[in-house]
Amino acid sequence: MRAAQAKMGSKGNPVSLMFPMAVLLLGKPGRDLTFAGGEAFTVKPVPRRTKRSRINKTRLIAYVVALVLILYAGKTAMSFYVTWVSRVDYDLVVIGGEPEGVAAAVAAARSGLDVLLVDPYEELGGRLVQGKTGCLIPDRGPEGDLLNQGLFLELYRELAGGRTDLKAAREALERMVQAEESLFRLPQRRVIDVRVRRERIVSIGLDDGQRIRASRFIDATPEATAARLAGANFTRGTEEIRFEDPVPVSLVMEMGGLDWEIFTSGTPLVALKNQGNNRPSIPDLGAPNESNHLAHDHHDHMEDREDQSGALVKPGMLLYQEIMSRYQALDPLIETPGLLVVQQDNGTALVEAIFIYGVDPLECESREEAWLRGEREAEFLVRFLRQNIPGLEDAFLAVLAPRVKVWETSGLESLYRLTLEDILEHRDFWDKIALSSSPATHPGMLPGQEKRILGNPALYSVPFRCLVPAKLTNLLVVGSSAGYDFLAQGSAGKMPLGINVAQAAGIAAAVSLEKEVHFHQLSRDEALVASLQERLIHREAYLRNFRIPYPLEGHPHYPALRQLRSWGLLSGGYENDYRLGDPVKIAELDEMLEAYLERVFQRRHSLKQVREEHTQATFDDLLDALDHISEIDLYTMELGELMVRYNFYPGRLLNRGEAFAFLVDFVEIMKE
Repeated sequence: MRAAQAKMGSKGNPVSLMFPMAVLLLGKPGRDLTFAGGEAFTVKPVPRRTKRSRINKTRLIAYVVALVLILYAGKTAMSFYVTWVSRVDYDLVVIGGEPEGVAAAVAAARSGLDVLLVDPYEELGGRLVQGKTGCLIPDRGPEGDLLNQGLFLELYRELAGGRTDLKAAREALERMVQAEESLFRLPQRRVIDVRVRRERIVSIGLDDGQRIRASRFIDATPEATAARLAGANFTRGTEEIRFEDPVPVSLVMEMGGLDWEIFTSGTPLVALKNQGNNRPSIPDLGAPNESNHLAHDHHDHMEDREDQSGALVKPGMLLYQEIMSRYQALDPLIETPGLLVVQQDNGTALVEAIFIYGVDPLECESREEAWLRGEREAEFLVRFLRQNIPGLEDAFLAVLAPRVKVWETSGLESLYRLTLEDILEHRDFWDKIALSSSPATHPGMLPGQEKRILGNPALYSVPFRCLVPAKLTNLLVVGSSAGYDFLAQGSAGKMPLGINVAQAAGIAAAVSLEKEVHFHQLSRDEALVASLQERLIHREAYLRNFRIPYPLEGHPHYPALRQLRSWGLLSGGYENDYRLGDPVKIAELDEMLEAYLERVFQRRHSLKQVREEHTQATFDDLLDALDHISEIDLYTMELGELMVRYNFYPGRLLNRGEAFAFLVDFVEIMKE
């Protein structure tokens, strides 16, 4: 058969190709098959399949089918995840059209990111434009070096110095945004929903129904709207120091018809003359310092030129305070302590004079109600100004700022909270991203009076950790609601510093994406933070190491001063003079004790009698004050050791430092 088969195969007979199939189809065990040519073939018996073998084959087929289905389902799920779940529309979304939001977005775009800027207003500028902020005054270091460089200096030069013409400010911010091809602005959109998964913001929902996904987010709104919706924790302003008095908001008026020559002749300052095009010349601030490095303490000093800001007043100085004190406001919760005036290019002036109490600055409805109250007051105030201020006889109200200016904000619970002591003790942080020397003002009081300046630092730094929420890993918060204590906000919340900090936030977003780390990891990595700092310097920001002693460092009464100042009870003014060696008056002693008890014990203990005598206090007067504290028995307390420590005895005259230090130690005994 093999020979015949080979013979047929050699002729290409197709039957030979069918031979094995025929055997399988026609053959039965033991049956002879005869083919053409006389060849016979006997089909051998085929072993019968067992039940187990059939089951195993069925299982194998089932396993193969299941594996195919799993692979297909996995591929489909991965495709869905990549397409929908992990899809991002932008590398970074910045919420808020404030100057800080613009700085963060521009810095990120210049670092190569695709950025979306979500702005709740039609025009850029936030509190700078809508709030009609009159001045942007940069900080200078102890040697006169300009601390606010980078993007702030770029904007500062656009505005011809610190004086803020609102039209020019808006146009300058718009040019900065439009110059970046990878930066897209979405105006008149508010964030109303934030989705979070595993401590990461996945997407934000806008009031027009859009949902935006991104890898990183920066909240630059004054109220930290998106961060709150995402579940970040905040402390509430005055609650930190248990300050119960209301914090005012202010409403800026834009007025026309001023006779500038007459008006300025009656002020302690003379307005700087505009040149040529009715705008002041740009001050020569020198080139940005490109040679400074964190490894070296030396740096190139800029030429210290007086800022030709065009403002009629220096920051915090009020004009015509005596005349304004005679104004009787229609609203009992409105005060007018003086005038802050800034001239505009169109001949009008920004006038800040209306301070409104009884407002919850963190509630939108309360702010809107405050604006309506200020609007009613403005008409009568302008009438008073025309009748009493020289040069304003023909003045008129042109327009009101569309929003009130908020002085009290909340503070993010961040990886690190900047404190008042950090500012006034000149702290130099290893992860610093910006420097400042702005005075620490008490945000809970009216601005403009020196007694409310808690202290004036020579230089301090802001750490990157202040921007990172403790519970969210892909979000940064910039502006006044970043991780600053309430009393630190009066300095760190200023706009020039905020713009520098926001620039650092935008660059940090780029670093985190390039290195594939979230912000928590970045904040702990010294090498990555050093890379961020180097990029900031390359982008013309100003950073340097420093070691500067602070006032009263090592003074025996400084710990007590520090404690009272941390509650906002002691102010050093611009000169950091806490007058510790001055005699303490009886009224002053009682007022300090009453306020300190209220802060520490929240009315569980209070002073039953507050004297108004302005003679120098003795130790007997101090004991009399302590004896009038409610709910304690002075004579059961062991004060002998404390009296010996301070060398106090009957009839001894006291100064402020030792009297206040004694009160702090006495309250510690009360706590026990």
